[in-house]
Amino acid sequence: MNIVLLLIIHFIFRPNVSPETSAEHVVKIPDHSIWSAELYKYVSHDGLIDYKSWKENQGPLDLYLAALSVDLPLSRWSQNVQLAYWLNIHNAYSVKQVLKHYPVTSLREISEGDPKQNQWIVLDTAAFSLEEIQQYIQFQFRDPRIYFALHDASVSGAPLLNEAYEPNRIHDQLNEQVRHFIHDSTHNVINDSIAILSPVFEKHNDAFTPDLVTFLNRYLENPLPKGIKIVYGDFDWSIDEQTQPMGSE
Repeated sequence: MNIVLLLIIHFIFRPNVSPETSAEHVVKIPDHSIWSAELYKYVSHDGLIDYKSWKENQGPLDLYLAALSVDLPLSRWSQNVQLAYWLNIHNAYSVKQVLKHYPVTSLREISEGDPKQNQWIVLDTAAFSLEEIQQYIQFQFRDPRIYFALHDASVSGAPLLNEAYEPNRIHDQLNEQVRHFIHDSTHNVINDSIAILSPVFEKHNDAFTPDLVTFLNRYLENPLPKGIKIVYGDFDWSIDEQTQPMGSE
């Protein structure tokens, strides 16, 4: 991402909450209820998505995105309100990207090169790519749990939470996302001698402080021993599709 653009985004949208202006009851904040209802309808508990059914009824999603595209993060919003806004809008556009091109089986089918690089997301009057929004979130909030909340529509990536992130619960939601991802044997296989981990951990290894094992042990019932052998699996770019419609047997 162009560092100049990153800094522009930072200074336009940076958190600037004073005690006098942080009371959320006097500041209009985004309503994520439409997004939550759509997630409940089309996303399984494990984060698989019924793209086929969602493709046929995108009206509520488009309404939600239209509302958020002009409801930009005000400096008076609290940190939690801003984080919920950015995670939800990123994930909603991630879904929208797949729906625009569905049916596809892999993100690699959507466009040449990295599909996230195209600047097709308009917020107010500025255009952004998913990658730019993702990097802004990582840069601004600097929380490694975010890597398990940012949906990229792939099998190997973080699963989509089937409810919107809400400011008053967002830290509990993030902790649960991390815990669920670590314990999911389709992403990680851990025993006494070796940990075969998702490539998500390899890609963002430097973000886990003081080190990856310490981060993992915060969420594991049986802590990993220091010095355990760690290897990483391959990344699967297949889309995270629910093969049967939600609610079917």
